[in-house]
Amino acid sequence: MTDETIQVVVLGAGYSGLMAAMRLANKTDRRTVAITLVNASEDFNERVRNHQLISGERLPQRPLAKMLANTRIRFQPGTVVALDPHRHIATVKTGAGETVDLRYDYLIYTLGSHVDVGSTPGASQHAYTVDERSAVALAPLLPDLAVREARVLLVGAGNTGVEVSTELAERFPGLRVTVVTRGSFASNLSEAAKRHIRKAFSRLGITLIENTAVTSLDPNQANTISGPIPFDVCIWVGGFAVSDLAGSAGVQVNDRGQVLVDRAMRSVSHPDVYAAGDAAMPADDPGTPIRMSLYAAGPMGAHAADSLAARLRGRQPSPFGLSYLAQGLSLGRRDGVVQFLNWNTDTALGLIITGRIANWFREFFVAFLLLTIRLQPTVPWVFYWPGKNKMRSHMIGRTIQGTRQRTLIGEMSAELSHVGTFQAYRPLLFSIAYRMLGSADEAEDVLQDAYLRYQVAPLDEVKSPKAYLSTIVTRLCLNEIKSARVAREQYVGTWLPEPILTEEVDERSDPEKRVTDYDSISIAFMSLLQTLSPAERAVFLLHEVFDYGYAEVAEMIGKSEAACRKLFSRAKRYLAENRPRFATTPAQHRRVLEQFMRASGSGDLAGLTAMLTEDVVFWADGGGKVRGAALHPVRGRDAVGRFVLGVSERFTPPGAIFGVANINGRPTILVRNADGTPAIVVSVELDDDRIQSVWAIANPDKLRRVSFATPTI
Repeated sequence: MTDETIQVVVLGAGYSGLMAAMRLANKTDRRTVAITLVNASEDFNERVRNHQLISGERLPQRPLAKMLANTRIRFQPGTVVALDPHRHIATVKTGAGETVDLRYDYLIYTLGSHVDVGSTPGASQHAYTVDERSAVALAPLLPDLAVREARVLLVGAGNTGVEVSTELAERFPGLRVTVVTRGSFASNLSEAAKRHIRKAFSRLGITLIENTAVTSLDPNQANTISGPIPFDVCIWVGGFAVSDLAGSAGVQVNDRGQVLVDRAMRSVSHPDVYAAGDAAMPADDPGTPIRMSLYAAGPMGAHAADSLAARLRGRQPSPFGLSYLAQGLSLGRRDGVVQFLNWNTDTALGLIITGRIANWFREFFVAFLLLTIRLQPTVPWVFYWPGKNKMRSHMIGRTIQGTRQRTLIGEMSAELSHVGTFQAYRPLLFSIAYRMLGSADEAEDVLQDAYLRYQVAPLDEVKSPKAYLSTIVTRLCLNEIKSARVAREQYVGTWLPEPILTEEVDERSDPEKRVTDYDSISIAFMSLLQTLSPAERAVFLLHEVFDYGYAEVAEMIGKSEAACRKLFSRAKRYLAENRPRFATTPAQHRRVLEQFMRASGSGDLAGLTAMLTEDVVFWADGGGKVRGAALHPVRGRDAVGRFVLGVSERFTPPGAIFGVANINGRPTILVRNADGTPAIVVSVELDDDRIQSVWAIANPDKLRRVSFATPTI
């Protein structure tokens, strides 16, 4: 191996990473390309069989060194602890406690996902998961627990929760298995499939609790708004998360931390980094929604290898496409269900297969995928996925020119200079547009328009991309406000800002974060901003929130510095006179919200009105689409108290789920329908420890960003 050898490092040896490494070994020249595969475990984990591990079934051991023995792939056991995309180094901590710096020319990032126990207090301390290490630790305890007829609680009723619960109930009939889910179970399946699973639950004695969110775990007890659920063992299968390694290294990621990739599986910000599997998300439409799944992992890993191999040969890679055919769930060892899917939308069709043949179908698919991975170094053509060529007519970018492989990095950087720069400033641009418009959807439209304009801008004439892009976005927002004026005037009832999920801030570690960032997107402040003139709003936000100087602001909005100073002074004085007089902590806010929910839910008028200031005002935004939403503000303690109780009694949807979420930088009441979809968002502002303002947003068009999604800001 010489200095001219191209180094490819693959991080993660799950289904996607192993597929990418094996396939790349066949499609590149061993004399010029070296491949290193890094994985924390020395064995390949068939993750989709971990529910069998929990039940104590012995699965075949698959040492990675043995699987790679007849390939030219070098295996490096260890945990990836750092990534430096600028120096092209991945730092790996080995089992001996030492660190190794792996230099790469190209990186394939396939670190996968893990069960998310960090979002719910107590989950990491008091629950097992379906991750391999946790599953192996739980398995030897279950026989004794079954003898004692122990209570086993599974939190989460997606596909994994269904498979784990049925596996345990069948293997250990003495266990008392309960499954709890915050929405309805198996929501991605057809009614026929759900009926079959319910029959399996009934046959196996599994208790299902739907529409109940677990808010925290204590030893031997899960806490919900509806009351505690006792357990002897808890298994957490609700939701998956990815490593923050890529995002921390400056690689462009989405709100969940997944690397954003183009149709060649290349990072949109670092074209020498490829990503696939659960750790990646296409930024461009691949022809169907992409979800964390074994079904998508194999094709994404294979396509990453194909794209990099094409690039190393100086050829244009094909755009990624995918179609779903079906998904299978095991219901123990003797039952199952196969759900057929719409090719393009990943939605359930009416056709299903059940029973032993469905269980066999699933087992065959899992075994076949692993077999095709092992065959990649010799016969890669055995793996071909549905929808592979469906996006052929779509462009990835300009055709890669040149014959020297090592000049490709520079060429790709030039090719993606526009998109890379835009993506780097995208969070800032969205923040400006959202605060200006009060609508996340409209902000996204502005950003799309801004990108199209920036794409044709000569880069040598742009001295400051940040200022240039901020100017484009600001001016587009001002135009949007003018064009939307008539629609706002004709809006039915009170128009309130579109709420968005935001991250929760620990003020002990970052005391200025809430003031500098999140106070400026609270529903209260955003509503107040809408009462400013467009020019006042723009000047105040750009200068006060985003720290642009008056000269820069003047250039952005096309006014003189003196005019901008006057606009800012007028806006700041108005906002200061109308903003809340008392600042509260998130903990205080959450405590008052919980009291508010209890009082309104129990019909306690005296308790509710005691929480309100004398001059409290209630605003509601139903957009003319929600029965019972107030068309005008309700004012005064008694009027607001009676109105809230009346609305709660008459219009709360059956089976409603009440909870508190971090929305627009504040703890906020989020009421969901029985199927888990958002029904209403209620935000309040406090005067000391009493509520002085209430904003209720029920227009369904404005609630899409507070569904089961990750934070936008």
